[in-house]
Amino acid sequence: MGKELKACCIGTGTMGSSISLTLAMGGMEVVMFGRTRPSLERGLSSIDSFCRNLVESGLFADSEMGKIRGRIESSTDLEGSLEGSSFVSEAVSEDLDLKRKLFSTVETLVPSEAVLTSTTSGLDPDLISAGMTHKERFLVAHFSNPAHLMPFVELVPCGATSSMAMDFTRKLLEKAGLRPVSLSRYIPGFVFNRLQYALLREAMYLVDEGIVTPEAVDEAVTYGLGRRLAFTGPLRSADMGGLDVFNKIASYLMPMLCSSGKVPGILSEPVAHGNLGCKTGKGIFAWTEEEIEATKKEREKILMYFLKMEGF
Repeated sequence: MGKELKACCIGTGTMGSSISLTLAMGGMEVVMFGRTRPSLERGLSSIDSFCRNLVESGLFADSEMGKIRGRIESSTDLEGSLEGSSFVSEAVSEDLDLKRKLFSTVETLVPSEAVLTSTTSGLDPDLISAGMTHKERFLVAHFSNPAHLMPFVELVPCGATSSMAMDFTRKLLEKAGLRPVSLSRYIPGFVFNRLQYALLREAMYLVDEGIVTPEAVDEAVTYGLGRRLAFTGPLRSADMGGLDVFNKIASYLMPMLCSSGKVPGILSEPVAHGNLGCKTGKGIFAWTEEEIEATKKEREKILMYFLKMEGF
């Protein structure tokens, strides 16, 4: 697996541009495909912004980033973009029919050994690949957002995915400095979102019940749980705390945790009133444009700090 490998990223949004940069950082020649020139320009502008921030943070020298950026091309020609590709990452909108039709076309335009992946955050890979002839080379490679700052990627096979396709993708992403985790089969939400929503459900339950404020819940995670889990994760934390202790607490606490299958009111009610969070300036919290921008920058700074600590 050398630098001669070519990748094609289909999609120019936040994920498409971020994945394109990530693969280029891993040494691949990348073509980012977009349906229109304006969409490509927006995607390339995002990539340039990501590159500037990575240089300013000290993660890359300006000359090194220049070489990485030079590996990324853009095109509105799907056939030309896919020609000679060893790896394809699809990052279009979460529309099952769109993805299914796209992969039925893509598999006819790439070399026979190419591996095709979708970065869907939850759609069933068997449904996405339903129209394909060679399903054995398809899998989900769900990148975390933003892909160039978040190393975790979950690999989810469809029923026909070959071990070769899974191994190829894992090694390719590891070479790019990422931390891919392979699932044995599809499960709704994969790993990332199942863990995320389990925590979110309990957090929202505590607020809905009037136990704590939204601010207090976020502080409990930001300044407590999140800092510990950033290093050891929940299962290593249990080992370090003593399984006897965790077993005793679990025996009385787990039956009392929220297990509701309903969407919490703190989530459903704002949505019903058109309050969607940062998109509209109001959600669980009120947001100004300045606060949104400052929060994004601070979050990006922290993610870059973690990359520095890991010796990215």
